[in-house]
Amino acid sequence: MSLKVIFICSLVLTLTNQLPIAIKNEKLTNIVPELIANVNSERSENVTVSGRTSDRTLVRSAIRPGMIADNYAVELDVDVDGGTYSGRVSVRVNINDPNTLEDEITFHAAGISVDSVEFAVGGSNTFVEANHHQDDDGLLRISTGQTATLYRFMIGFEGNLDPSIGLFSGSYGDGNSYVAMNLHPTNARRVFPCIDELTALATITLSVNGLGDKTIISNTEPENTDNGSPTVFRPLAGPVHLLGMMAHDFATITNPVTGAVNLLARRGITGQENRASIAINSYFTFLNAWTEKNFENIITFQNAMMSVIAVPDVSINWHALTIVGVWEPYLLMPNDHAVMQRKIALVEIADAMARQWFGYVIYPQNWIFNWILTGLGTYSAYEAVRNLQPDPNGEDNDFLDVNAMFLTDVIQESLLYDSYSNNVIQALQPAPDVIGNGPEDERQIRQVIYGLPKYKAPAVMSMISLALGNEERDPVKTAARGLFITRTLEHVNDRHFIDNLETEYADNGDGLVPDVTDFVGQYTTRTGYPVVRVAYTQGLGVTLIQRHFGFTTPTPQQNFLIPISFTRSIEPDFDNIYPSFIMDQSSFVHNLDIGEEDDWVIYNIQGRGYYRVCYDPELMSRLIGALDDPERREEIHPLNRATLIDDSLNIARRGGSDLIDYETALPMILTMQHETEYAPWKAFVRSMDFIRKRLVALVEGDEDLDPDIYLRMVQRTVVAVENEIGFSPSIPLAEPAMTSLTRGIVMDHACRSGYQPCIAAAVDWFYSPNAEEDTVNPQIPNDMRPAVYCTMVREDGERARDALNNRLEDENVMYERIVILESLACSPDEEFINGYLERTIADDSPYSVEERVKIFKAIAGASRNNARLAIQFLSREGIVNEVRARYGGDAKLEEILYALAENMVDGGLVDLFREWVQRGSNGLGESEDVANRALNMVNQDMEWVNRDLGTVYDWIDENDATTAALSMFLICLTFALTLLNH
Repeated sequence: MSLKVIFICSLVLTLTNQLPIAIKNEKLTNIVPELIANVNSERSENVTVSGRTSDRTLVRSAIRPGMIADNYAVELDVDVDGGTYSGRVSVRVNINDPNTLEDEITFHAAGISVDSVEFAVGGSNTFVEANHHQDDDGLLRISTGQTATLYRFMIGFEGNLDPSIGLFSGSYGDGNSYVAMNLHPTNARRVFPCIDELTALATITLSVNGLGDKTIISNTEPENTDNGSPTVFRPLAGPVHLLGMMAHDFATITNPVTGAVNLLARRGITGQENRASIAINSYFTFLNAWTEKNFENIITFQNAMMSVIAVPDVSINWHALTIVGVWEPYLLMPNDHAVMQRKIALVEIADAMARQWFGYVIYPQNWIFNWILTGLGTYSAYEAVRNLQPDPNGEDNDFLDVNAMFLTDVIQESLLYDSYSNNVIQALQPAPDVIGNGPEDERQIRQVIYGLPKYKAPAVMSMISLALGNEERDPVKTAARGLFITRTLEHVNDRHFIDNLETEYADNGDGLVPDVTDFVGQYTTRTGYPVVRVAYTQGLGVTLIQRHFGFTTPTPQQNFLIPISFTRSIEPDFDNIYPSFIMDQSSFVHNLDIGEEDDWVIYNIQGRGYYRVCYDPELMSRLIGALDDPERREEIHPLNRATLIDDSLNIARRGGSDLIDYETALPMILTMQHETEYAPWKAFVRSMDFIRKRLVALVEGDEDLDPDIYLRMVQRTVVAVENEIGFSPSIPLAEPAMTSLTRGIVMDHACRSGYQPCIAAAVDWFYSPNAEEDTVNPQIPNDMRPAVYCTMVREDGERARDALNNRLEDENVMYERIVILESLACSPDEEFINGYLERTIADDSPYSVEERVKIFKAIAGASRNNARLAIQFLSREGIVNEVRARYGGDAKLEEILYALAENMVDGGLVDLFREWVQRGSNGLGESEDVANRALNMVNQDMEWVNRDLGTVYDWIDENDATTAALSMFLICLTFALTLLNH
C-alpha cells in the first residue's frame, strides 16, 4: 500500500472517530464532509509520522485498567472577560479487558466542572445520559449500566482561565489580552476530561470559539472554514499533554528565519528584537543540524511556522510544537542592555527552542525518565549558545564565556542542592514505582520537572560526553540523533538512550569506561555524588579516596565510576578536559610525582566532572600559596579557581573530620583578594552569601559580637575588583561583557554586606545630576543597577522608592522593570513591605503573574527581617490559596517555598517556618510534601548554624587584619560623599 493511501485511510478513520461531536457542532461537520459520509468506526493504531507509518501500542490507562481513550474532538468556548470557558469533548473509549467491563469509566478532570455526560454504545448514534460524579482526587467517574467494549462519550464541562495553568488568559498594557493552552506536564486534565498519561496515545482535534478577532495558532494547520477564521485545527496524534494553542493580538516584529520562524511580541515594542532575532536564526539552524531532525518535517499537518512569542506576564515551559513561549524579559532586550539579561536570555531562548525536539518529538515514557529530555535539551541549548559566540577566544567585548556559565549556573548549582539528604532531593531517575499517573503523583512529577533534575540532568550529560567521547566525537549528540531515527513521536526511556550510547561507544570508544550502563546508572538512579579526597606522600605518589558526599553525616558509602582528569604545575594543561582514567574503587594510588614543595596538582579539569575534590592540608597549602601569588595564580585556569572555591566551602560546610574544615577552607577564600574573573566570584558569592546571612543574624541577636564581622571578610576579598574593575566605571562602558558581569555580582554582594565604598558609589550614581526633581540617573551602567537601586532603597527610604516608582511608570523594557521591582523589596520599612506583599494578591494588582513571584522571592532574600515578614504573610489564614491562584499555581507556590526556606537563617525564623508547615490549616494542600522537604532542608542548615557558625565567626575575628579605625574612616568617607552630592 502506498504512503499516500495509508495517509488518506488514517485521515478517514480519524474523522470518523470524531463524528459524534461533529453531529452537534456544525463547524466540526464542515471539516471534510465528503469523507465522513460513509465510513465505519473500526479502530486503527497506525499513525502517519513524517511520511512513514509507525505501529504504536496504545497503552491502557493507569487510572482505569483495560480502558483506552484513543480519539478526542475538543471544542472550547472562551469568555475572556468573564475569565471562564465552557467546552464539549467527544471521546471514543475501548475496553479491552473483559474483567473490567462492569467498572466505571474514569477520566482525569481536575479543576473543571462536568455538567453533562452522554454515551453511545458501539457504532450507534443514539446517545443517552450517563450517571457521573467527580471525586476529591479530580477523577470523573461514569456509570453506563452497560458491559460494552466500545463507547463514545459526549461530555460537557466548564472551567476557569487560571493564570498560567492549562487554558489561561494573560493580560498586558491597557486591556490587551491573549488566551493560551499549555498542557504540559499534567494540565490537560485541567482543560477537558481526558486520560492525561504519557503513554495514552490518541488523535485529537481542537476547535476554539469566542476569541473574536484574535489570531489563533496551534500545533497543526487550521482547517478551511466558511468565514475564513481559523478556529478548527487538523488532527494531532500523540499524548494529550503535547496539544497547544495561542490566541493573540501580538505583532510580528521580525522574521528571524524567513518562511520558518516568526518573532511575536506585544504591540508597541520597538528596538528590542535584534539580539533575539540573531540568536533564534542561529539556534534554528544549529538545532536542525545537531539533531539531524529538520523542524519542518516533524509531523504530518504540522503548523510549519515556528512562532517564538515574547509572553509578557508568565514564565512557564512550553512543549507544544511550533509555539515557543519565552517570558519577555528573557527574550527581548534593547541594544543597550544588561549583560546579565543577555546571559540569561540566550540560554532561555535556546532551551525553549530545544524543547521542540526534546519534549515534543520525543517525550518520556514515564516522568521518571524526564531527565533524559531535560538533560539533552539543556545540553544542546548550551552548545547552541556556544556556537553563537562570534569570537571563541573571548577577545571581543561581546563575548560570553559559555563554559563559565555552564559551570556556575548548571554544575555547581546542581552540586549544591544535590548535597542535601535523600529525603529532601530524590534521585535523578527515581525508582519505577515512585511516579505513576494518578492525581497523587502530580507533586512528584513537578519535582522531576522543576526540581533538582533541571540542573543535574545537563550536568551529568556533559560528564557522560567527556567520559565517553573526545575532541572529535560527542557520544551524547550521536545518541540523541539515534533517538530521532528510532523514536520520533514516540516515548523514550533510559534503555533507549543508554543503548544508543553503548552502541556508539562500542564502535568508536577508547574502552576507558568499563560498563556504560553501570556508569550512567550510578549518577542517575542514586542520590548525591562522590567527593574525591587527595593525599600526597613524597616518593609514593597520590592516593585518591572516594566518599559519597552529602551535607549530613554520616552518608552511606557507595562507590561511583569517576572520570578523573588532572594536571600539575610542572606541565600545566587545563585545555584537555577529557578524563585520563576511571576511578572504580574506594581508593586508588595514582603514581604521580608532583614536584618541589611549591608545586601543585589539580583534579577535575575546569570542574566538568560531577564530583567534588578535597585536598589534604599539605596539598591545600600548596594551592593556597599559588593562588595567593598574583602571578602564579594566573597559571591556574579561572574555572578551576572557581571549582576550588566552590568545593572548599561546600566540603567544609559538610562537617566531619574525614575531609576539610573551615580552618583549612577559609584561607583559600582570602586569596580572592587577587581575583577579577567572573566564575570564581560567582562561586564565592553563592557560597559566602549562605554564611553572610547567618552571620548577620547571629550578630544582630548578640550585642557583644562585632556587627561588622562579615564586612571585614568583604574588605579583605574585594581588593582586586575594586582596584582593577572599580565601582565607578567611565561612561560609556568599553569593557568585556564578562567584566561587567563580575562588577555587577561583586558590587551587589559588597553593598548588601555594608561595604562603605560600594555604598558610596551607589549613592553617587543613583540620582540624575541634571534633573530638578529626584530622578533616577539613566546613565547608571545596566549591570550595576540591581546593586545601586537596592542600596538606595535601604539607604534613602521613601525618597528613593518614589524615584524608582516614577521610573517604573515609563519603563518599557520588561527586564529593567523586574530589576526595579526586586530592588524595592530591599526596603527595611515594614509597613511598605507588608503592603508590597498585599499588592501581589490584590484583585487589581499592578503586577503580572511572574512579577509577583519575583517580588516575593526578592523580599524573602533581602534581609532577615523581610524574610520574617514573608513567612508571616504566608502563615495568615487563607493566604496560601490566594498566593497559589495569583502566582501561577502549585509549581510557583513550591518555587517560593524553596526560596523562603533558603532564607530561614536563625532559630526564630526556623520556628516560624516549622510551625506553619506543620500546622493543620496551612492551606498547602498538594504542596505540603514539598513544604516538608523544604523544612528538612531548613533543619539541615540549622544543624550547620549550631555546629559551625561560631567557628566561622571566630576564624574571621582572629585572622582579619582590618582595624576598627579603617572601618570608621570608610563610614565617615561615605557620609561625607553623600553630603557633597546632595
